Amino acid sequence: MHRNLLLALSAVLAACSEARPSLGSGDADATDASSNPIAVLDAGTLPTFDGGKDCETFVSDALIEHSCFHAIIGPFRDRAADVDANGVTEVNRAHTAFRIALPKVGTGYAGMLRYQARWSGAYAFFTSPQIEVAFPGSTSASIPFAEHETELCPELPWVRAFLLGKGEHTVMLRSAVPEVVLVVEYMDEGTVDDGYRFECPEQVRPSIDAGFEEDSDAGPTHIADAQISDGAGPELDAGPDTSDAGPEAGTECKLDPVLEHSCLHVTNGPYATVSAVSSGVAPNVNAVHTAFTINLPSMGGASEVTYRPNGGGEYVFYTSEDVLLTLLDPSNAEVAVAYREEVVDCSGFKAARVYVLESAMKYRVVLGASTLISVTLLIENVEALAPGGWSQRFEACE
Repeated sequence: MHRNLLLALSAVLAACSEARPSLGSGDADATDASSNPIAVLDAGTLPTFDGGKDCETFVSDALIEHSCFHAIIGPFRDRAADVDANGVTEVNRAHTAFRIALPKVGTGYAGMLRYQARWSGAYAFFTSPQIEVAFPGSTSASIPFAEHETELCPELPWVRAFLLGKGEHTVMLRSAVPEVVLVVEYMDEGTVDDGYRFECPEQVRPSIDAGFEEDSDAGPTHIADAQISDGAGPELDAGPDTSDAGPEAGTECKLDPVLEHSCLHVTNGPYATVSAVSSGVAPNVNAVHTAFTINLPSMGGASEVTYRPNGGGEYVFYTSEDVLLTLLDPSNAEVAVAYREEVVDCSGFKAARVYVLESAMKYRVVLGASTLISVTLLIENVEALAPGGWSQRFEACE
């Protein structure tokens, strides 16, 4: 992927940043250890890692690079942690670098946050150096099943992975400095089995962009078998009218977190290139958070790639041009467009189509006849970025 670019950007930013203060004696605040779990944790020393890689408990480079991308490029959100577990400060937004201010507690800094796990599973907490991450009152999430130095990202040098149940969790951070950075990633978003994103040379697991082997019985091997009358597919305005899905002119500022995230990737990568085919085995565009350049046949005519989502739900297909696009399921039935919109706030995209897909099902993405040489396609899981779904995705600007 783009490890060299990330490391170069990291070096520049690290050189320009101010040195962080070390933990000194400070003014110890009076805190009742019996009623505040922060005080209990503050009595100890901050943890350290030995830096060694344990194959079965080492978060993959792909996920580390993705998190580092957000720590460098954004989006960013500022939060002030609470002094006790009754606070309401949340860090729920996916694929976001949270810059968190911690209150002074004892000889260091510590605070409470709320995190809403959208699914049960494994979550990686990437942080600044020398930060304690704990879940007070939780037995299932009390011990990380993976913790180590990232080795690739100066902005997020530490990572811990926890198994979380679906729902809200109280997260406690403790540090020697008052300002820290946190990125939380759902570890199973980029795979289609139950395996975590580990690095195990002797135990090959699907990586974040490994894709799938295309079988010979995967369906029609020629575009003509798709049974599309004109080889083109429905036009952009063939879907339901969703002109009122966006914020109205003159109303309070609203932010589209799905487009914000996707626009970062089409502007900064990671990138991949495939060539659509009119016959034979089509390449896949399975890699998450990736802007695909799809080369189209030089002779024109319809062509296709394939896509297999990790989970079920709403997926948005952003394209750089208003191309004719049809989505077919394994039975060659056309998948209806749930929402469609013209994109006006990101120069890398012109159109967005949302489909409701089934987990691990392989779909055929048919691109209609065009004079274009190529088109950019980026696919994102809507609920991963906007829990309320496409129709309720807008947030108030911060």
